[in-house]
Amino acid sequence: MKKTTRILAASMALAMLPALAACGSKDSDGTEETEVQEISGNVDADDTEDTESPEASLMLPAVNVGDTIVFGSYEQDNDSSNGAEDLEWIVLADENGKALLLSKYIIDCQVFDADDGSSTWEDSDMRAWLNEDFYESAFDEEDMPSICQTELTTKVPGVSDYVTTTDKVFLLSGEDLGTYFEFDYWDETYHLGECAPALITSATEYALANGCYNTVLNGRSAAETVAAHPELDGQMSEMWWVRETGSIVGLTGDTIGNVNWQPGESLIPLSRRANVAMGVRPAIWVAVED
Repeated sequence: MKKTTRILAASMALAMLPALAACGSKDSDGTEETEVQEISGNVDADDTEDTESPEASLMLPAVNVGDTIVFGSYEQDNDSSNGAEDLEWIVLADENGKALLLSKYIIDCQVFDADDGSSTWEDSDMRAWLNEDFYESAFDEEDMPSICQTELTTKVPGVSDYVTTTDKVFLLSGEDLGTYFEFDYWDETYHLGECAPALITSATEYALANGCYNTVLNGRSAAETVAAHPELDGQMSEMWWVRETGSIVGLTGDTIGNVNWQPGESLIPLSRRANVAMGVRPAIWVAVED
């Protein structure tokens, strides 16, 4: 069986960090952004080569950090009559036959947990929604075996404890932001770093209909940002959850203000109550050819 993955080359110098358990269970050089490549890879289970992922059964074609690939589908234009649209993902890491993908856009608007502030990632409504409703909706039987089960360690806000989970779909953590993006989002000088603009993304029409709100970055809404990065003037931006419980604010905060807020004595991500619907930007690890 042949599967085609479209890859859009983009310039992004990002760090890499492995964080995987096993792949493939249905049950549970940068260039300017100029063209889309069609890369066809043979993903028959019998033809895949061994990787360090013990249960990987289907591998996507090889990718590079900074690529944008199409994988799965989800309602995005808020018109269900024309079917779900292709999901675009940014490649944040690529190593050992696995790639970390982050959705290019905010694809939905969901609460982190209906019980405000008392749930960790482990027992949150967000985790259940991503690994059940979203997973079943976005990926078909051909896609699912390529998705790795990933062991995650997530800090419990306000205490020194961590919870460990195994998930197919997840959110980036606050610590992931420092790993995969080059920026100091707490810096009072408003230094964004080379890769920080990659944090800025907009919500789809479907996410907007479900409660998200896009802000236009300009000299009024984001004066410091636009002054430092004039190419962002006019960019649509919305906030999105990270994995720590949504009611706690800190340097590894619980939503990313997408640098569309004004700097103060310290620049920290904005927080929201866990039971308030905010943007969702899923992440997955997938098996890929070397």
